[in-house]
Amino acid sequence: LVGSEMCIRDSCLGFVKGTCCPHYDEEPERIPFVNQILNDDLISECIAVEGFCALHLVNDLPKYSVSFGDNKNCFLVVPNDNKKHLNKWKKMRSDITTISFGMKDDSDFYPIDVKIKQNGLSFLVTSRLLEKPIKISSSLEGVHNVKNILSACAVHYCLGQNLQDFSKSISLSKLDNLRQVKYKWLKGSTLIDDSYNANPDSTKKSIDLLSNYNKKTVLLLGDMLELGRYKNKLHKEVGEYAKSKGISKLIAFGNLTRHSIDGFGKNGIFFNDETKLKNYLRKNITSKNVILIKGSRGMKMERFIDV
Repeated sequence: LVGSEMCIRDSCLGFVKGTCCPHYDEEPERIPFVNQILNDDLISECIAVEGFCALHLVNDLPKYSVSFGDNKNCFLVVPNDNKKHLNKWKKMRSDITTISFGMKDDSDFYPIDVKIKQNGLSFLVTSRLLEKPIKISSSLEGVHNVKNILSACAVHYCLGQNLQDFSKSISLSKLDNLRQVKYKWLKGSTLIDDSYNANPDSTKKSIDLLSNYNKKTVLLLGDMLELGRYKNKLHKEVGEYAKSKGISKLIAFGNLTRHSIDGFGKNGIFFNDETKLKNYLRKNITSKNVILIKGSRGMKMERFIDV
């Protein structure tokens, strides 16, 4: 489809106005059609994107492209944690170079000297593909962000970018205002606002982060929506996981999270009334607590920040 208001996503955070023709080389009528409307001055310019190609735009202009079509100089960057998944990808696309990342040294990109603290993390990116390790220091927290940085480093390598510049940019990067932002909160407690969204996997990663704190940890969990027929089981598993990671208290809100309380057991408390939960927080949260708020977007868990 071609139109004067077609848009291309920019880093998955917004849209760039302009005219775009996707699958430019895959359907025979597209190339002559784009040429015709350009010649007729129906549009002034067009970004034509081949099939199996992705663009990275900077200041509304294409700067980098990545292609994974046949007979291209292609890379596939994938996690190394699931060997079955990794081998499946390799068999599907034996014509492209597979680059893996993970926490173990059988990955193409892996970390050593990992230090995860309450105010950030540091490690060395190591790879047989690099002449020397890349030093990483970041204000991000949690093991999941070690993996995120490893994947980004692998992509930079595939694009032929300067990895020392990558290291510098990571050290200067800060969290946006949607994920795992820390505040001083009620009575001098620490709040980690991760209320933007939730699914079982991301919630477990947030629990991992919370478990790094030495204070009395509290998980305030809202329902995780759109989980289908296994929703009860998945909520219970999250409660069990929080207990296994040593979380001091689980406060659940909504409907499905009552199953999380079943999995967590003692020191779990369930609310389905917003006012009662806010009153509980005001009375019971102290300076000894670190509390993380998590829940699906539809639960609007940010309502419990201003109590």
